[in-house]
Amino acid sequence: MFGSTYGNHASRPDIYSGSRRRFTGIGTIAAGFVALVLVLGALLTSELGRYGTSDSAPDSQATDPQAPVLTPGAPNDVPSADPAAPLAPAAPGGTPDGARPSASSTAPAGNATNRAVLATVNKSLTKLGCDEVAYSPTLQKASATHLTAMVTSGYLTLVGPNGDDPGKRARAAGYERNVLEAIVLGAETPNEAAATGFSKSTDATVRTQATGSLKCGYRSLGADMRRDSRNVPITVIFLGK
Repeated sequence: MFGSTYGNHASRPDIYSGSRRRFTGIGTIAAGFVALVLVLGALLTSELGRYGTSDSAPDSQATDPQAPVLTPGAPNDVPSADPAAPLAPAAPGGTPDGARPSASSTAPAGNATNRAVLATVNKSLTKLGCDEVAYSPTLQKASATHLTAMVTSGYLTLVGPNGDDPGKRARAAGYERNVLEAIVLGAETPNEAAATGFSKSTDATVRTQATGSLKCGYRSLGADMRRDSRNVPITVIFLGK
């Protein structure tokens, strides 16, 4: 009896051993399957990342590290201008002083005073049957110099306290030909100043002085306009032969 009991016990390790071998085989298969899934997942992630990177940047940027980065929604072909930034001064227009100017010669786009005076004077010259005049930066300089002297010193005459006249001022600015100068006090716009500068004004609030009347034979024009300490507008216009 006792021998039979011990005999039965001796057969149990064989049963458990078979069970362990079956579980071990299943575990090996499961581990292999998990490893395969991880490998496939890593490969899939790598491929998705590669395609995502190539779609986000143009080929030219991928091959050229110096290529500019384009910003969606912004004009990328030219640099955008800063609206707060000041405009660059325009290059002086017109022709060299002393040469016969073209009738199309106009003041720079940013010089509203000279463009307005030029348009008004040329309109008057056309009515007289005269050739048009062209913008002269040299005569504008002469106008600005005289206007600054009058505003600073408080006088308002064609001949300054030191005896300089329109001809001397024009030569000092670099213009060697004969000139005609007009001073207009009280005209609120350059057009009004140009219309009354070389004729008698019908407006009692506008005073004018000129060395002559508007007529044919002039080639160049330059002007300047600003307000004095009493906020009264003053305009100086030079016409050159």
